[in-house]
Amino acid sequence: MDSLWDLYGIIATLFLSTVVGYVALMVFIRPNPAKSSESLLIKQALKNIGIDLPAWHTLVVTASRDVDLPADALWETWSNLEDWPAWSTLHTSARWTGETSWQIGARFEQNLKLGFPLGRRKVVETVSELSPGRRVRWCKADGQVKSCHIWSFSQLPNRKVRITNTEVVHGMPLGLLKPILYWQWHKQFEKSLDGLVAQARTVRQERVQVRDGRVPVEG
Repeated sequence: MDSLWDLYGIIATLFLSTVVGYVALMVFIRPNPAKSSESLLIKQALKNIGIDLPAWHTLVVTASRDVDLPADALWETWSNLEDWPAWSTLHTSARWTGETSWQIGARFEQNLKLGFPLGRRKVVETVSELSPGRRVRWCKADGQVKSCHIWSFSQLPNRKVRITNTEVVHGMPLGLLKPILYWQWHKQFEKSLDGLVAQARTVRQERVQVRDGRVPVEG
């Protein structure tokens, strides 16, 4: 009987340690932007949903890349909404639900792979800010959850372009899942940026080949 109680004690200790550790992650996971531009976008996204500072139930994910491609080439690839699944690991499909171009008020539907435990979700977004070639934002309130997403393309002094993808989600349902979702989403953001750059580079190279008469012959 004593050994049985010892086993119960070990299980209870492990359970409590897990719970305490999980709660600690919920409280202490904070955005750790690598660049000042990421910090600025996080602040702007928070402001857009009426939040001054991230709390335990605020999930912030951001990633950026400095690339040696023209801004117009990156924008052309990114702005082709229906082709997002070709380079974004988060998307299974994307389509316009009304006007079929980037403009304020335009609505689009995304089918997303959000990872465990959310799985696949269909979400509809409305463009709330647009500066073609430079920045796009969409924000919304859905029940207890507020969210804001910003894509930024900034020209750097060294002639490179900094692409930044930032999302802020605020609300208890997502806050409770933050320790599970944060690393999954951050990894997906990183992969999607790499995919965007690779796709834009491929398209540009193909156009240069066509221009120079060096189109690969199939077969």
